[in-house]
Amino acid sequence: MPVSGQPVPDIAGRYRCAELDAELTVAEAGGVLFGAVSGWLGQGRMEALNPIATDLWALPCPRALDHTPPGDWTLRISRGDTGRPTAIDLGCWLARGLRYQRIT
Repeated sequence: MPVSGQPVPDIAGRYRCAELDAELTVAEAGGVLFGAVSGWLGQGRMEALNPIATDLWALPCPRALDHTPPGDWTLRISRGDTGRPTAIDLGCWLARGLRYQRIT
């Protein structure tokens, strides 16, 4: 189980949000986690995730379509009984509580 306050980098995989028909991909490369979202608006670019606390990460969003960027998205990790990540709740000031269930 995670140590309180320490980020746990075991979240690599693919997650799906049924509400948005979108996917979140988290990949590890060289000890750094990267994340990107894809869906009906297209494929986002991979951005380095920044650890905040145990099971809480930030995904930078430096661009927007027609207005200022929404800022960093927060990723809150949910874990099952075994401690394995099962879902990620994604949110920012613009949209909160988007649940992405682990698919791989």
